[in-house]
Amino acid sequence: MQLAPPFMRRGVGPIWAVWLGTLGQIFLLQAGLVSLVGMPIMATMSALNQPPLGALDVAAAAVFFTGLIFEAGADYQLATFRADENNKGKVLSSGFFYYTRHPNYFGDFCIWTGLNLITCIAVGPNATLASLGLMYVMLRYVSGAALLDSCQAEVKPKYRDYIKNHSCFFPWPPRGKPL
Repeated sequence: MQLAPPFMRRGVGPIWAVWLGTLGQIFLLQAGLVSLVGMPIMATMSALNQPPLGALDVAAAAVFFTGLIFEAGADYQLATFRADENNKGKVLSSGFFYYTRHPNYFGDFCIWTGLNLITCIAVGPNATLASLGLMYVMLRYVSGAALLDSCQAEVKPKYRDYIKNHSCFFPWPPRGKPL
């Protein structure tokens, strides 16, 4: 049983170092980030004086469900695309992937945005902006889109054209000729 992916084990040394590296890089880092991003939601849940539901709550729910549709729909489209052996080595550029290279990350961001809008209503915007900023940076530049783009560009030559023509994160019509 492998505890860490091969790229994390190269040159690490004894197995206990792999275990500690895995614990730190995967589990503790993620636990810390989830705690930071989720802190506004926890504050909302523990707030004693909840205002009555209003128009901003409806907007927050709409953003949340838009994100849920993007994330679940993109996951379904990708699973269906990968299940077809004729698509091996090809780039999915239809459906949600026509408008953004990473619709599931965009959907995840919308889900958190919807939750944070509810937090704004209940306890104020201070922690919300920091939480959303951290979430966006992580999804767009650190562990999400940037990492996936670099990996896909190495194994799929047409992915470079896909990068040039399609929005990375926020949905937008393609710039050039679609794949």
